[in-house]
Parts: sequence; C-alpha cells; structure tokens
Amino acid sequence: MLAFRISRAINPTGRVLPFAEAWGAVFTGGKVRYGQNNQTQTTSFDYITRSTQNRPRDYIRYIQVCAERSLEKNNETITPDVVKAQDKAFSNYLKSELQDEIHGAIPEIKDVFTIFTELRKQTLSIGEFKEQYNLAVKSGRLPKRDVSFILEILFMFSVIGNVPKQSTFQVFKYTNPDARLNFNEKICVHRGLFKALQIL
Repeated sequence: MLAFRISRAINPTGRVLPFAEAWGAVFTGGKVRYGQNNQTQTTSFDYITRSTQNRPRDYIRYIQVCAERSLEKNNETITPDVVKAQDKAFSNYLKSELQDEIHGAIPEIKDVFTIFTELRKQTLSIGEFKEQYNLAVKSGRLPKRDVSFILEILFMFSVIGNVPKQSTFQVFKYTNPDARLNFNEKICVHRGLFKALQIL
C-alpha cells in the first residue's frame, strides 16, 4: 500500500516499485539521531513508525510534512534531519485526527488531552490520571464522567497503552487488537502525541 502510494507520487504512470526502492527514492540514507545528546540512532522508517499507529495515512502524512519542508529547503530528497524536525508537525496532525475520531464518544476530548499536558509524563499511574481528572471536574473544566470509561476510550483509540510490570515493551490496541486496558498496570501516552501534548 505504502510502496504503491510512493510509486504513484514519483511517476503516476510508472511501475509500482518494491518498498525499499520506493522509500530510497524519497529518503536519503543515514540515521536519525535522537535521545540524550543524540546518542541513539535509527532509520528514517523506524523513527517515523514510532510516531504512527501503523496506518498508511499516518505514514503518508508524515512523508507529506517532510516533503513540504524539504521543498522549502530546495532539497530533492528527505534527509534524516528533516524527519526529526517534522516530528512536531506530525504530532499535531495525529492529535487532531484522534480528537476528531474520539469526539463522538467524548465531546470534551480536547480538555481530556490537556490532563496529559498538565502531568507532563510519558508514563503514569491510573491514580495520577484520575486525580488530575477529578481536579479538572472540580474546577468546572470537565463534566463529571466515569473516569474508567474515559480511560477505556483512550485505550481503544491507542492514545494510551499499558506498561506491564517488569517489562520493557508497551501494550497498545493498534498493535494488539485483542488487548484490553489493565487497570492494575501503569499507562503510557503514545509517542506520536508527545510533542503535541508538550510532554517532550
């Protein structure tokens, strides 16, 4: 799917390129450096994947914002620096997309997202979220709802995932469709939302 979209963008009437060839035609080689003192590095594809929910439209949007920036810089291909720099633009897109998707179930979803901005934590306990949520209800910023329902919806749309005890991986609905929110474990915010929610 992604290789097809990239191939058509390169040449609307040309052949569909193998994925590696299509990706290499758009992105230059080299690693994206990130983390403390930029000591961690990964490929452009893996860096982008960390911010998406593995949906084709997520990749397409990330490529679009990178391409727009590259054109502004008169670059013919997308460099690792551009991929890293456009993380915030994609994060804002993902936040907006999820707000639109969740709005039907939680009309005040924008204000619910603000809770994560106030806490400024990538990983937190259910208790921390509930405490901040109840403060927002008390101040009149949020209507009183069942907090468990709010958390279930956030998990369903992969805004949050679980962090199993004694484990280095995270459980998100988009990677494990059968997963259910475990209220006995800590929760984590999807990495793609960090910049938009001002967690990073």
